[in-house]
Amino acid sequence: LNSTQNHNILRHKFSQFASIPTTSLRSAAAAPAPAAISDEAVANLTAMGFVESECRAALTAAQGNPAIAVEYLMSGMIPDPPAAPAP
Repeated sequence: LNSTQNHNILRHKFSQFASIPTTSLRSAAAAPAPAAISDEAVANLTAMGFVESECRAALTAAQGNPAIAVEYLMSGMIPDPPAAPAP
């Protein structure tokens, strides 16, 4: 197969995706939906001696994952949460 034939085969194979607007694909991949922060996770982290506001910030940055939030809190470096996608 030459490169033109390869291109035509791939174009045909992936033509089903042509109707999906690429902007919606980019925005979906760029910013995951914010995870819900459970009161139980906040309570567990504050019971360890961390400040509630820092616990919420760490959980938000960790997308609700308490294990990652603890790593952020222990290091003292809580990253900013992902930016909300533009409308």
